Amino acid sequence: MSGKQKPNRSLEELFEYAMAMEREAARRYTQLSDMMAQHNNPEMADFFRRMADVEWLHVYNVGEIRREVGVPENIGKAKPGLGLDGAEVLDVLDIHYLQHPYHALTLARQHEERAVSFYTDLAGSAENEEVRAMARRFAGDEEAHVRELDRWLAHYPKPEEGWDDDPDPPNELE
Repeated sequence: MSGKQKPNRSLEELFEYAMAMEREAARRYTQLSDMMAQHNNPEMADFFRRMADVEWLHVYNVGEIRREVGVPENIGKAKPGLGLDGAEVLDVLDIHYLQHPYHALTLARQHEERAVSFYTDLAGSAENEEVRAMARRFAGDEEAHVRELDRWLAHYPKPEEGWDDDPDPPNELE
């Protein structure tokens, strides 16, 4: 996140960022579910729908923590420059229409690890002690998400070579 503003000045700013990041991840998984449905990949459409549900649960959990520590609920949208396309949000360009759950889980895991790194770095660099403490807590939550994805990955073997071969690929608009 070099060169981007970090939410290190206040708990309000940190929660604003965390809520926005989790919401954007949930929206992106919903978008990916819709994309997979359009490409007639129902297994992945269902998978991404479940991932969106998990991310909405994370939104709820961050909201609960916010209420627990007494940070006001009138938090608006994330401020420009917070880099929400970073940490937890998958890029649609990284998704292949024939991919398997293994691929999506691997990508999701990489992004959760980026969230761990973001919060760990913030915990080490924030000037505000409350922000450092909450960043450590969020890093721990993200580490738990990584472990959960590892458990899911254990159920999905890596696909064999040629998984992306399609004798009749979709036409691209020019």
